Amino acid sequence: MKSKIFKIAAMTLMAATALAMTASEASARSFTRSGSFTGAYGRGFTHSASVNRSPGSVSGTRSLQTNAGYGGTRSFERGCSGGICSASSATTTNSGRTWSRSGSVSAPGNGTANWDRTATGPNGGSVSHSGSCTAGAGCARDTTVTGPNGNSWTADRSAYANGYGGLDRTATMIGPEGGSASRSVDTFRYPGATARTVTTTGPNGGEINRGWVDFY
Repeated sequence: MKSKIFKIAAMTLMAATALAMTASEASARSFTRSGSFTGAYGRGFTHSASVNRSPGSVSGTRSLQTNAGYGGTRSFERGCSGGICSASSATTTNSGRTWSRSGSVSAPGNGTANWDRTATGPNGGSVSHSGSCTAGAGCARDTTVTGPNGNSWTADRSAYANGYGGLDRTATMIGPEGGSASRSVDTFRYPGATARTVTTTGPNGGEINRGWVDFY
């Protein structure tokens, strides 16, 4: 688990750096394309795209329309500046239903990375994630799910190196009525043995503790 957390941190940092390089190296240019297809019985579709590129950013719209009147349009924008990369998009159907998403990731160059992303559905429900990683230490992640009726659920998770060759992991879930449950797992590594303790707390405050030692 420790190596996995560190790999996530490293991959996040590398992804942010790669995205920044790709965006900054793009030359300014734009294009517009369109086309259509018609099959048997009049079935078919038309499509179009308009994309604008400039150093550090790209934006545009794409559209798909069927001969039966169904279709939608997607707009998007993404770019990097000052060590922060962001992206957003929105898709709207002919009936007026819209899906959108946005997110960003930053790598200031001090061994840390931060990110967040949000997706919203046509009925107002949304899912949001945010987190951070520190190279050589660990990661934390927060998730919030909100339904169309406004009820929300949250989950907070973290995993950090404890200095004893292992990780301290925690997870807390909170429901729409305020009830919560949490679980923590602490792992310690010693020469010839690994010790682990698990604490689970229920929504009513009840607690279960377990612990064991593996020798090798």
